[in-house]
This record gives sequence, structure tokens and C-alpha cells, in this order.
Amino acid sequence: DEILGTLVEFDCEKTKSILGPKFEADPTDIETANKIFKFMLQGKCTDDPLWLASGKIIFEQNPDFGLAKNIALKNKANDDIEGAEYYFAKAAELASDPEDKADMHIQLGHIDREKGAKTAARAHYRDAISASKSKDAYEFIGILYMTSFEDCAKKVNRVQDRAVFLAAYKMFKLAGSTKRMAEAKAQFPSVGEIFELNMQKGQAMTVGCWINESVTLETRD
Repeated sequence: DEILGTLVEFDCEKTKSILGPKFEADPTDIETANKIFKFMLQGKCTDDPLWLASGKIIFEQNPDFGLAKNIALKNKANDDIEGAEYYFAKAAELASDPEDKADMHIQLGHIDREKGAKTAARAHYRDAISASKSKDAYEFIGILYMTSFEDCAKKVNRVQDRAVFLAAYKMFKLAGSTKRMAEAKAQFPSVGEIFELNMQKGQAMTVGCWINESVTLETRD
């Protein structure tokens, strides 16, 4: 084992044929796992399940942010969403850099958004903001609000229903996204709509549904 790497030039196939069976016989063998991980990384065959399996064993014994992130990304690419979620969460715990921590929470937020779990997604985006004041996270919250009109509209008060776009605008403004701000503003209630309902521009409103945000009533015109 000590001189094997100097005698044999390990490519991906040699790694799998020589070290694969040994690892499969004892998946807790950290030394073999380290060799597999190293040789397959050098061989640029990290899409192979053997590389991922070795990385997970290494992580169990030596938790590391970068390793957790890469395992999570590989799991996500393989549509192993549960595995991706687990390792993104581990990476968020291990991250020492605020930007890295924010990035992991954003990834977790995206997973929850894909599940339709908007409240949970927003919680992760807010964690990203807490970690590094991430402007991207503000924008992603705004997108959650923009896509919640059909979910939240009660079809009774048109102005109240459109308040989700006011909440979205507020987030896009914090993100500094002028394009998104314009998209949200185009969906604001009209002057005529607030007049018909005896409401006033500038009055405070609460956006209900899952959003539960305070906004100031504005119009698109």
C-alpha cells in the first residue's frame, strides 16, 4: 500500500478495479477511502458513485466544509435531494466564512422552494441574510412573494390580493434589483382600484397568507 501509488499510475479504471473491491469489503476503511478519493479526483471522474461513497466515509471521520459542499452538490446533481439537503446543512454548520454560510443556506432555500415549502425556504434565505446580508437572498424572497399571488389571493379584495407584489417590491429594493422592482410594480393595484375600495395611497397594510409582512400601499400609476 505504501509504494503502490509510485508503482502504478492510477487512472479511474485502475482505481475502481484495484481499490474498489477492497473498499466494498470494508467501507469503513478510511485509508482506502482516502486513496480512492485522491486518485479519482486526479482522474477527474468524480461523477463515479465510488468517489462519492469514499467522500462520505472521509466526511464521517473528518468533517470539512468543502467536502460537505461538494458531496451536497453531487447529491443534488444525482437528484438525491434528501442527501443534498443533509450535506448542505452540515456545510452550513461547518462554514467559517459568512459568504460560504450564506451560500449554503441559499442552497437549502432553493431545495425547499422546489418542494413548495415557501415558509421554510424563506427561513433559509433569512439565515443567509443574517450570515452575510446577502442581496441574492433578498431577491429570492421577493421571487417567493411574486409567485404567491395565486396561492394567497382570496378574490374578494383586489387591492389586498395584490399586496403580495408590494411585499415582493420591498424585497427587490433591498436586493438592489431594479428590473425585478419594475416587474413587481407593474402588478401593483391601480389608483382606480384603491379609490373604489375607499383605501388611501400610503396607508399601512398587512400581507396575510404565509407571508405576513407589513407594507405601504402604493399604486402602479
